Amino acid sequence: MGVPGLFRWLLKRFPVACWTSSRIEAIGTQSLFVDLNSTLHHGARQSQGDFQAIATAVDDLVSLIQPSQLLYLAIDGVPPRMKERLQRERRERLATAPLSSFNSYSITPGTSWMHRIEAYLCEFIENKRRSDSKWRNLSVVFSGCQDPGEGEQKIMEYLRTKGFEGGHHCIWSNDADSVLLSLTTRVPNITMISERPRGGVSTFTVFNIDMLREQIVNRYSSLLAQPAAEVSRQAQIDRLYGFVDDLVFMTLFAGNDFLPPVSFVMEWLTEPDFIDNLWAMYGHLPAKHQCLHNRGQINPKAFRQLLQVFAVEGEERSFRKHVGVTALGSQLTALRIRRMEWDIQRDKTMAGDKEDGEVSATPSITSGNDGHAAKRKK
Repeated sequence: MGVPGLFRWLLKRFPVACWTSSRIEAIGTQSLFVDLNSTLHHGARQSQGDFQAIATAVDDLVSLIQPSQLLYLAIDGVPPRMKERLQRERRERLATAPLSSFNSYSITPGTSWMHRIEAYLCEFIENKRRSDSKWRNLSVVFSGCQDPGEGEQKIMEYLRTKGFEGGHHCIWSNDADSVLLSLTTRVPNITMISERPRGGVSTFTVFNIDMLREQIVNRYSSLLAQPAAEVSRQAQIDRLYGFVDDLVFMTLFAGNDFLPPVSFVMEWLTEPDFIDNLWAMYGHLPAKHQCLHNRGQINPKAFRQLLQVFAVEGEERSFRKHVGVTALGSQLTALRIRRMEWDIQRDKTMAGDKEDGEVSATPSITSGNDGHAAKRKK
């Protein structure tokens, strides 16, 4: 699932904090967090499920990013019930599609292929730590499919619980949700990289999370209600972090890995700037309700107020749409009536011309008959 067009929108809105590149230079970072599922899918498709090709892709990542202390590898575990339902529906839709020699359905928690690849990767990691200088000093954490949760969710949970204070951290993930989740961490100095292979050539999208968070605050802070009294600097910082958390929370109404888009938001998804319009709803919340949740704990009153704002916006959009359709229908009806009037006038004109022709032809016949009559009379 995910938020439709999120990468494209971020690149358009925040080109300083997000950019694309045809190549990535060696970064050098304290920690590297890899969401392995995209690597598994891409490597398995390219090599028909060959384990060595997947392990080589992991080794190439380590050589490129050059982590100095920690390598965290995460594979999607057993998902929540709603994600299972979505996965089942997705597999049913694709069941009739032609399959290659490698069945990508094998990349699912609990399959024999997943157990084998995990065992292979564990052995590969041990061998690399013994024989490769780039791996020898690394602390390697491997979270397999037996650990519940999505790969990016497990990465974010590890970042939060360990409370990294210094150093630079790199997240390698092709999941757009990882950008949103990274914005909600309090860990500084995070860079996220996404790789999109197309036609044998990879395009990399880089996100500077700290800069992205700052630019979001600068661009949309006008949506925040002014505090009634003067607050401390730390309280201001916490409020801005909470503001970004709330915007991320609202964005997930457009779809994520666990829920489909909410019905009243689905109509907005075709709009090019629908995220801007979605976030603008935050400005309609009263100041006391501009705290939708606190580190994942939803504020029921504020959430109820947000749903009311969404409902009002949905009703206004439906009304404008109805009025627009009604006005268009009235215009079309007027055009049809006018066309009917033109047709009636045309028919009358043609009928009049025809009658005039018959009248003008009658005297000639009469005159002819009169001539014959005159001759007979003579």
